Amino acid sequence: MTGSLAQKIFKLYVNPGQPGLQGTMVLCDPDEDINCVPDSNVGTISSALDIDEIATAESEIFGAGSTLLFGAAVNGDPDTGRLIVGGFIGQGTSHVFEKQGDALVETFRFNVFDAGIDETGDAKWGRDVFINGDLFIDGSEGAEAVPPAGANDGAAWIVINIAGTWTPEERIQSPSPVSGRKFAGRGCAIADDPNGSFAVAGESGSVHIYRDAGGGSWPFEQTISKSWTNFNGFLSAQPGMWLGGATGEGVGGKAFVYEDLTGSGTWTEKELVPDVPVPSGAAFGIRTSIHGDLAIVGATGSNEVYIFRRDTDGVWSQEAKFEGDSGFAQDLAIADRGNGVGVATACSSSSTDVSVFESSNNVWELVGVVNPTPDVTGDAFGDSSGMTNDFIVVGSPLDDDAGSDAGKAFVWQLLS
Repeated sequence: MTGSLAQKIFKLYVNPGQPGLQGTMVLCDPDEDINCVPDSNVGTISSALDIDEIATAESEIFGAGSTLLFGAAVNGDPDTGRLIVGGFIGQGTSHVFEKQGDALVETFRFNVFDAGIDETGDAKWGRDVFINGDLFIDGSEGAEAVPPAGANDGAAWIVINIAGTWTPEERIQSPSPVSGRKFAGRGCAIADDPNGSFAVAGESGSVHIYRDAGGGSWPFEQTISKSWTNFNGFLSAQPGMWLGGATGEGVGGKAFVYEDLTGSGTWTEKELVPDVPVPSGAAFGIRTSIHGDLAIVGATGSNEVYIFRRDTDGVWSQEAKFEGDSGFAQDLAIADRGNGVGVATACSSSSTDVSVFESSNNVWELVGVVNPTPDVTGDAFGDSSGMTNDFIVVGSPLDDDAGSDAGKAFVWQLLS
């Protein structure tokens, strides 16, 4: 990276009624193309300014309802360039986007009813989403267990891409469902691992692990339980490892990487320890992201983000720390580009700033701050975010442009 950001325009071309290909985001450059302006005839959502938006009207993308909270959950896979965005009001929906040439294309939309899956109640699918390789997981905090334990048991769907077609593979739930625990709805992740793909889902101080057994079966493998506060939310994963935090552990919270590099089912716990102990009430571990040999951990109570690197001996150590104003580290993401190069982002709950950090030769610096051009006050901008090697994506789920609380997500393209 050069340390700069490209702020281009995405035009949204909507193809209603075509399952699996609902909309195309076409990238154009107003500095080079005089035709790169909003065109209501093709459903352009962006204004011809300096902001890129993924914005979905419910009649075009979700198909029904006006309160959808699109952008409440966002995740990106730097390795494949795929993005997933969830909106969880009612039954809820998740959307997969992929970069194809100069276009960012919605290639799949997951809705349990569209998939012919019998779900009841206000399930809130899309409450948490995570994508890695040819797999994604969609967590619901309101789904009922089978058999039901009560209200808000929680569940998750694992969806696989086979030869370009996304197919729901298995619905997982807690090994011992309990009413109100919202399994997977506030924390789930998945890894497309050649040594044995796995999924993790949080539930009331525990993280449950499920392993791909082939043939569409994902049996429960084990539970890692801690007598810690909030050891169950905002998980992240990649092949061979997953990352989670416990904000109430110790003085100001802790974060741990669990590694199983061979698919043996034996997970080794490695704590991510800051160089200087976090202060009381820091909520260290409340947000996490992992990619390659890099991990980023947020501490919203002390308005800090910490970046860690894994060395060739498998030891994790702090490489950088950044402090911000009130609300800093509301959500974050990281991408390891190899050879000491990395990119990370951090959002703030008290402003519209999205801070972008870059490392060169393992030295990190703040290289820029991006902001949405429209007024997003009260739109929960920054509650969720994700990134690939090409894009930064930030959710704004209470945005009203496409209907009351329909939501949208903003996209910036990074210069490589």
